Amino acid sequence: KPNEIVVVPGKVLGIGKLDHPVTVIALDFSSSALRKIKEAGGQVMSFNKALETFKDFKGKSVRLMKQ
Repeated sequence: KPNEIVVVPGKVLGIGKLDHPVTVIALDFSSSALRKIKEAGGQVMSFNKALETFKDFKGKSVRLMKQ
């Protein structure tokens, strides 16, 4: 969903297509994943940065992805 927060407990790879902005929080990102997320208008964050940015996740649409 557009503007959703996606949490990945691992490395995000650049496989597939992304046509809407999302915020992706993960341990690591491949260079192609970084490029695709940013080209779609999204942003990437480490877990530490996410905890600083979102003091709590109340009212946020968060999706936890498994690997």
